[in-house]
Amino acid sequence: MTAITIKEEVRKLSRAEQLSLIQFIVQIIQEDDDFVLSDALKEELDRRDEAYREGSEKLHTWAEAQEMITRRS
Repeated sequence: MTAITIKEEVRKLSRAEQLSLIQFIVQIIQEDDDFVLSDALKEELDRRDEAYREGSEKLHTWAEAQEMITRRS
C-alpha cells in the first residue's frame, strides 16, 4: 500500500476515526527512541518560538510557503 492510497482511505474515515488514527501515529512516533533533537536544534526552535510570540516573526501557511519556494526556484 502506498502513502497516496493510505491518504485517500483516511479521507473516507469519520472524524472520530481520523482522530483515533492520529493518536495512534503519535503514539508510534513517541515510542521511537532513535529520534533525538540536538541541543542546537532545540535552541533554534526556542528562538523561533520566542520571536513568534514577540511578534517579530510571521508564520506562513503551507500554501504560502510553497509559493515562496516556487518563486525562488
